[in-house]
Amino acid sequence: MSELRYAIFFVALGVLLSGCASFWQEADVTRRPVDDSARRTAVAPTEPGAVESPDPFAGHWVGSIAVAGQVIGIEVDLGTIDGARAATLNIPAQGAFGVVLRDVVTDDSRVRFELPIGIPAVFDGRRDGESITGTFSQGNAAGTFELERTSDSPRSEHFLGRPVRRAAGDVDTPVVLPTARGELRGSLRIPMTPGPHPLVVMIAGSGPTDRDGNSALLPGRNDSLMMLAEALAENGVASLRYDKRGVAGSASAAIPERELRVTHFVDDAAGFAELMRGDRRFSSLTVLGHSEGALIGTMLAERGRVDGFIAVAGMGRTLDEVVREQLAEYPDALRTAADTILNELRAGRTVADTPSELDALFRPSVQPYLISVIEIDPAVRISRLTVPTLIVQGDRDLQVSVADAERLHSARGDADLIVITGMNHVLKAVGSDLEANQRAYTDPTVPIAPGFVEALLRFVDEVSR
Repeated sequence: MSELRYAIFFVALGVLLSGCASFWQEADVTRRPVDDSARRTAVAPTEPGAVESPDPFAGHWVGSIAVAGQVIGIEVDLGTIDGARAATLNIPAQGAFGVVLRDVVTDDSRVRFELPIGIPAVFDGRRDGESITGTFSQGNAAGTFELERTSDSPRSEHFLGRPVRRAAGDVDTPVVLPTARGELRGSLRIPMTPGPHPLVVMIAGSGPTDRDGNSALLPGRNDSLMMLAEALAENGVASLRYDKRGVAGSASAAIPERELRVTHFVDDAAGFAELMRGDRRFSSLTVLGHSEGALIGTMLAERGRVDGFIAVAGMGRTLDEVVREQLAEYPDALRTAADTILNELRAGRTVADTPSELDALFRPSVQPYLISVIEIDPAVRISRLTVPTLIVQGDRDLQVSVADAERLHSARGDADLIVITGMNHVLKAVGSDLEANQRAYTDPTVPIAPGFVEALLRFVDEVSR
């Protein structure tokens, strides 16, 4: 199994993978986002909270991290949003852009911020004029970093998830959902044709996935959910997609990993659905969940107040079963350790000591979240639904199998099951070529698989009648 497939697997399970440098450096993938300026145009944000600059810290800073004998180039954008200090991180060689940093502190000359992906990475330094130098630490790894300011204002197009929108009048409308722990932000796309229109609320997959279907853990973008929103709009269907809690525009609503449970994501999806419920611009409300979002969508549909549900690439078994299967090619000692840990988690108990090789998957801080997922059987949950249901699965999916979709269908016999030939986990047309399958995770020029959008349109049309 390739390094890329391992990394993709961890993203699919909702684990915020750390230590990805080897994957990004060794995999044969595009290292920078594809220049698709003909397709996308950045426009001035309409969301509240303009970036205030200049100040002694605000700006675009360029430098490097030196750790474990490696030097990795980085870029940091520091600014102020709504009166609070904020920052994003780019690692160009790894294809990571616009990663939102947390706990950003600037005090006199001190500069501190934290990269909250996987095992948190802490940067702690001092500013001396146009330079910042300091220490870098992540778990047991320690090193140094240095930065030089090249501009007195942030210039990342992704600064704090500020939207990148379509040109030519086909513009998403910002949507804000207030919650007790911060605001969640999304994009509403409404067709240009007369309404009312059917509405599809999209729930993204696991890990730090934004409203467009892109993960901060993978190099580049695939833009799968944005492309789906476009395709739906072109066919008269409105859609709402949103940044997950703690990600991009919803970064301010982050919950500490130890406190996070799957029900938090269900509540978030329910909040957006309720926000749209009763809006006279929409004739029906269908929830679409992708990957882990399919499980979240199932739990939301159980609560009612939706007209239809679409599960795309959703697991048909409990999480521990899937993990055991996908660790099959690991060394015996690690598989045995994983089995022991999974047994404890299934019993509702956390494990203090885990092998360092499995930290990305079983680190103590993520175990409560895993427990909250492991106890849920997706097939049992989908069997309880009373709303019209569609199950969609690609036959070239590296994370979820057709057998998973069939298990869901067996539990809910009156649901429609559609298998899309040549579709991978991120909804793209890849055929049987493994290299093309992997590349599609980071290449927004790869189109959505033929037949997928058509299947959704037929179902949504039936629901809205």
